[in-house]
Amino acid sequence: MVLVITSRTMRERTRGLAARAPLLGVLALALCTSPPAAAQVRISREPIQGLHGTIVAAVQGISGSGNEQRYQKYATRPNGFVLDRADLAYFRHNYDYVRLNLWHSTEDDHRAQLELSLPYPYTKLSIGETSDHFFLYPTEGESRRRDVPMSLQFESPASNWFLSIAHPYTRVTYGKSDRTPVDFSTRDALLQLTGSGAWGAADLLYGNLRLNNYTPEQPNHNTRTTTLRYARSLAGLSGITAEVEADRVRFANAAGQAAAGTAATSGRWSLRGYTSPLNPLSFTAAAQGTHQSRRVTQNAYARSTTTLSLTGNYRGLGKLNVQAGYYTKGIARLNATHAATDHPRWNTFWTKLSYNPLPRWSALLNIETRHLDGAPNVSLEDARPLWHNHQQLTDLRVLGAPTDNTELHLFLTSDRRRNTTRAVGYNRTMADVGGWIGFGRRLGLTGELTSESYSTNGVALAPYSIRANTAQLVLGWTASKTTNVDLGVSTYHTNGTETLREHALFLSARRRLPGNRNVGVQLRREVYKDRLDPQQSYTANSLWVTLGQQL
Repeated sequence: MVLVITSRTMRERTRGLAARAPLLGVLALALCTSPPAAAQVRISREPIQGLHGTIVAAVQGISGSGNEQRYQKYATRPNGFVLDRADLAYFRHNYDYVRLNLWHSTEDDHRAQLELSLPYPYTKLSIGETSDHFFLYPTEGESRRRDVPMSLQFESPASNWFLSIAHPYTRVTYGKSDRTPVDFSTRDALLQLTGSGAWGAADLLYGNLRLNNYTPEQPNHNTRTTTLRYARSLAGLSGITAEVEADRVRFANAAGQAAAGTAATSGRWSLRGYTSPLNPLSFTAAAQGTHQSRRVTQNAYARSTTTLSLTGNYRGLGKLNVQAGYYTKGIARLNATHAATDHPRWNTFWTKLSYNPLPRWSALLNIETRHLDGAPNVSLEDARPLWHNHQQLTDLRVLGAPTDNTELHLFLTSDRRRNTTRAVGYNRTMADVGGWIGFGRRLGLTGELTSESYSTNGVALAPYSIRANTAQLVLGWTASKTTNVDLGVSTYHTNGTETLREHALFLSARRRLPGNRNVGVQLRREVYKDRLDPQQSYTANSLWVTLGQQL
């Protein structure tokens, strides 16, 4: 049996900028169990038996000034003592019976996982928790997210069928003082049964999805969904996959009572086939559709959609690989007045070319054109057709290594969207160039420069134009076989509708000690300035040191 207790965090935590405390030292402890002596002397040793792993504790000091919440916009970082990381496992007879993973377990943002398992028959019970604390909207209150996934998994002794039962829970709160707040929770129940054999593979999924909204703007709803998938491989490098899904949604008011005529039903189907009649040539064709009905709605919605696609791939042109395809999607959309049905259709043509002229060089080119025919002009839930009916995407990537001590890359991306009827548009371009160069065996320099621009055309009520430039430079020095030092600097500038300046400087060192121990030190300084809203600016300094041991 497997018991998993999980607590995860997407970000680091930081506290105490407002206190402007002086920098503190960083203490790191690493505890683990050494392997048996017999295993150490063998050149190709067997897996470590018994308990082994690593525990790392640390103290971080942070000082600074300015807007602490803007500094913690996406994460709060630890200030003071923190259990940085713990990885422990009990290994016996070529299997991990016990595994424990902890990350920042002493903080509000943390992650922990405990797993107990048996190899045969394979059964796994998992219970987890994720906690995030951040300030997504600075000066408007704190934001929190908490996830508690739970699941039970079982695999048959012959590995020909698999059962999974899941019951995840999520609570999200975004602090917004002067706008519509976000406050909801979800609690789902999922059952999945998968089987395979000579007849192919099938997958049955049933879900009961419940959303509770704690704001008056949105209703609660409960969704029941059933999905059936089937796949089979045929002779001659061919195969088919099919999928059918049916959903029913029940809306309710804040008190949890259903209102008359607030149910909705929907369905989805898809069919996909692939074949390779010749060795360098292959084709893939797919068709799918959706349908839904609602008695009461405040916006327009798509009653049904039908999608067809065809893709071809040819590898018979030497070092050139060509992929091309066509994609069309037709929509039957009911407008908000329920007086008419519109029938817009997206047509997409795309081509991908990959070329390897030299062993160390490769180039990728992707060109895609989308055009909307029959675009509605009023009452859309999805306002994008009002914004554009023509889109041109271009993506070029070149990667290479001129010598053994150099690497280069160049990325160019363009996204141009137009509404030919309303004479409005949106442009986005991005250029990224970077590389690495080594000076002898000990010194290396890594650099990258990125420039992005966003702009709108013909939108007098909401003009927008911004150019963002990012530069990063890191100098790496291998002082010895056991010591590495990195010095890095990065800068971020924006001009136009937004005017931001962000600079970061860091110095880090890592050293491997005898007995499979290691020590690391990092000093970092960040400066952020918002010229349009100076209250969002801040300055922060941090010091981080770790000491660890690994088996």
